[in-house]
Amino acid sequence: MGGLSDTPVFQQIEITCTFDASWRVLSMVTRERYGVTLGILHADHCSATTTQTFSYDGAAVDISAYDTYFSRYASGN
Repeated sequence: MGGLSDTPVFQQIEITCTFDASWRVLSMVTRERYGVTLGILHADHCSATTTQTFSYDGAAVDISAYDTYFSRYASGN
């Protein structure tokens, strides 16, 4: 969003993650609605959708640290 006269104003940002049974992220879809200003022009109804797809092609899966890692945040520490 380079060259804009001001920072975009976001009305909505939605991120949808898809995981497999081993908690590997398979995809992330980001949907945005925002307004932008470029010089004297202003547009309130801009939107963007970005899809990221991940593959692991033989990567080792080790999720042993998830319980320990996330439990710190769940307990309020």
